[in-house]
Amino acid sequence: MSQAEDIKVAVQKLNNHRQRLQELDKLQHTVTPLLKQKQSLETELAKIKANLEAKLEQFETLALQYHQELEKIPKRRQLLIELDNKIQEIDNQKVYQKRVKEKSQERKLTQEKLIVNQKNYTEKIEELQKKINLLNNPESTCPLCEQNLDESRRHHVIEKTNKQQEQLQQQIWFLQEELSVIKRDIKSLISEDRELENQLKNSGNIQQEFSRIEAQLDQAGEVKVKLKKLLKDKENVDNLINTETYGMNIQNEIRIIDKRLEKLNYDEQTHALARGEVERLRWAEIKQARIEDAIRDQKKIAQQKPELIAKLEQLETEKNNLETNSELKQEVNKIEEELNNLNYDRSYHQRISNYIRKSQSSVVDYQKLQDVKQDYPQLQEQLKNIEIKMNNNQEEQQDTEKFIQQLSNQLETIEDHSQEIETLEKKLKVQREKLDNLLAQKGRIEQSLSQLESLKKQQEEQEQEYQEVRKQYRVHTELSKAFSKNGIQLLMIENVLPQLETETNHILSRLTGNQFHIRFVTQRAGKSGSSRKKSSKMIDTLDIIISDSKGTRAYETYSGGEAFRINFSVRLALAKLLAQRAGTTLQMLIIDEGFGTQDAQGCERLVAAINAISSEFSCILAVTHMPQFKEAFQNRIEVYKTNEGSKINLVS
Repeated sequence: MSQAEDIKVAVQKLNNHRQRLQELDKLQHTVTPLLKQKQSLETELAKIKANLEAKLEQFETLALQYHQELEKIPKRRQLLIELDNKIQEIDNQKVYQKRVKEKSQERKLTQEKLIVNQKNYTEKIEELQKKINLLNNPESTCPLCEQNLDESRRHHVIEKTNKQQEQLQQQIWFLQEELSVIKRDIKSLISEDRELENQLKNSGNIQQEFSRIEAQLDQAGEVKVKLKKLLKDKENVDNLINTETYGMNIQNEIRIIDKRLEKLNYDEQTHALARGEVERLRWAEIKQARIEDAIRDQKKIAQQKPELIAKLEQLETEKNNLETNSELKQEVNKIEEELNNLNYDRSYHQRISNYIRKSQSSVVDYQKLQDVKQDYPQLQEQLKNIEIKMNNNQEEQQDTEKFIQQLSNQLETIEDHSQEIETLEKKLKVQREKLDNLLAQKGRIEQSLSQLESLKKQQEEQEQEYQEVRKQYRVHTELSKAFSKNGIQLLMIENVLPQLETETNHILSRLTGNQFHIRFVTQRAGKSGSSRKKSSKMIDTLDIIISDSKGTRAYETYSGGEAFRINFSVRLALAKLLAQRAGTTLQMLIIDEGFGTQDAQGCERLVAAINAISSEFSCILAVTHMPQFKEAFQNRIEVYKTNEGSKINLVS
């Protein structure tokens, strides 16, 4: 009871803190949804920031790749220039090789013509030698007019023939020198052609490399556009991150929530302190309850006390009444009168009065004693209860004081955990940073997943495009096979070749007296990789097999006249076949210098063949420098030179 004031103050503080705690609890109920909403919005904002940072990293990676591609442009341009120069050199080499081949072919044709001329000159020399041998006979006749020659005329003809022979021999020597020069030129040209062929082996690779680098440079323009757009997007994203202007709707909602929180003025630490103060002062409430119980008990006793006092006052009143108005008092007065009348003794009377008074008080006391005796057991029991409660209260007070002392001792013995709290706060800050990093990483991963999903969709689209392209590729492959040399062309050739072969042999038999035969072969056996294989792969080809009475020989082994007849037969048969397939007929045939390579028998057969096929043409034009063919054709266009220039003469 001695600490009642302190406990009362503590209880007042407890009630104040409890009221504050209730207010803070109400604020917490109001603030908690706002904090959850704010946390959710901050998480969403962190995701947006993480996505932007991931996108920024992706932009930086792409920008680095684009810059690397652009840095390669000067080298690629230089390499493209070098490859272009090489290609120009290769083109020049190809042109030069073509010229070399043409020159080599010209030299071969010239060689063939010279060989033919040499052969003709040799034959003429032999004919002149025969003529000289005939003229050396004194009885010989003129080889032209078949008349007898005198001596001078014979010598003159022999000298003239010898001069012609010497001239022809000089021509042969001159032709031999030309042939030796031409052979050296042909050998040199063939060697040069081989060297050029070796140099041009890698031309295809150089062209492919040129096309590849050119395509890369074409893509560089697209890379520049992409880089420009990428840098602009990167700048926009960077500005969003630096100025924190991303997710403005979310930021506005967070600001509204912050304003509401600021207006509510709720602090978790203050709430925790209030809760701690309530817990700390709860002992006062307990003690206050105990004191209230004691006060209630005192009140009960206090309520019973007025009754006792009233009883005492009533007894006192009765006593006074007895002393003044009671019959005893009257009797006493009468007695006193009588005593006075009877020689009243004051002292004696006083003594008697005192005795009576004493006796009256004793009666009253006796009565009170009787009443008290009746109330005593109950009062004694109440007193015992009060003493028991007081003892209990004292014990509780002692226990409370001991508990307070223990708490004080514990407070004194409790270590200062401020350092640990600070360490834990730092760890909490680190963990929050880790959480932020993880959220950012999660955002990047989600961005990567979204990109992967888009890439997956692109892959599916490209897969569909691939299947479509593959389908088109199969169609184009079949078309390329159909239109390749092994397709329709081969089928047409196989269908045409028998007819071409028959027509060629028909014409060639007329020109050669059935001495030559041509066969077209479209397939031949390839070289087997192993001698153990029983069969070798067939190779598509187009070989012309030419055979005569001596068997099959290579085309190069035939003489110029024989080769001309073979070529003439093939060309004429091919021309007739083409005209036939075109739905028309050949109207005109031109033979240019085809007689110079023929011997006399060949010329006769060629003229006979021309006459034999003349009915198949409206016009046959033969060009020749050999005068012996003048009489072979009735209609002629003769061209001769004059001082005024070339003139023509029509002969029919």
